[in-house]
Amino acid sequence: MQKIISESKLLYYLVSSALILFYISDGLNKYFQFGQFTNEDAIENAFSLSIYFRLLYEIFFVLIILFNLNLTRRKIVLTIIILILIFLAGQGTFFLNYSKPGYSILYHFTLLNKYLYVFIIYGGIYKVVENWKDYSSVIKIYENIVVINSILILAGLLFNINLLKSYYTMDYRYGYDGLIPSINEATLYYFIALSYFYYKHFINNNKSWKTYIVICAALMLGTKTTYLFIFLLIIYHLMVNLSLIKK
Repeated sequence: MQKIISESKLLYYLVSSALILFYISDGLNKYFQFGQFTNEDAIENAFSLSIYFRLLYEIFFVLIILFNLNLTRRKIVLTIIILILIFLAGQGTFFLNYSKPGYSILYHFTLLNKYLYVFIIYGGIYKVVENWKDYSSVIKIYENIVVINSILILAGLLFNINLLKSYYTMDYRYGYDGLIPSINEATLYYFIALSYFYYKHFINNNKSWKTYIVICAALMLGTKTTYLFIFLLIIYHLMVNLSLIKK
C-alpha cells in the first residue's frame, strides 16, 4: 500500500512548524514572565505556553520513531530505555535512603525528559535531510527566525525596550536577547547561529548581510561566554586564513 505522504515530507512539515511555533511560544513565555514580574518566584510560576507545544511535538516524534523503526532508531530507543532505568534506580535509592515530605518523582522525571528530548528529536527528524529541497526550506526558516530575533535585539537596544532585554529584572545588568525567555538559552541559541552563519559565509563562501546582523546581535547579549565564543571564532578565522596565505 502506497504511503499517503512520505516520511521526509511529514518531517518537513513537523520541523518547519516546530521551529516557528517554538519561537512564537517562547516569545509569549517571555511576555507572560515580563507582565507578571514582581519577583523571581513570580517569573518561575508564570504561564508557560511553549512547554505544551514541546510536549505535543515530542509525542509526534516518539510516534515517528516507533512506527518507522530502523537500526539507528532502535539504538536511540535502547539508549533512552537504559537512561530511564538508570534514572529509576537512582531515584529509588534516593527515596529509600533520603525520603522526605513533598518528594515528587514526576518533577524529577520532567528534568530527565529535558535530556531525553535531544535523543527523541534527533531520532524523529534526522531523515529530513534525505530531501534536499525540503531540508533547504527548513534551513531557510531557521535563518529567518534567527535574523528576526537579531533585528529585535538591535531594536531593543535602539529604543530601550525592556521586554527585549536579557536581564529585564536587573537594572544593573546590560544585554538584549530578543524574544528568547532565558539568557542561558539565548547564549546557546547564538552559539549555534554564529557557527552556522560563519560556516555559510566564510567557508561555503555564501556571502549574506544576515551574517553581520547576527554577529551584531550576539554582541548585544551581554554574556561573557558569548564574547569568549566570538573571540575564539575570530582566532580560528585568523589561523585558518594565515595558514592559507602561507601555502
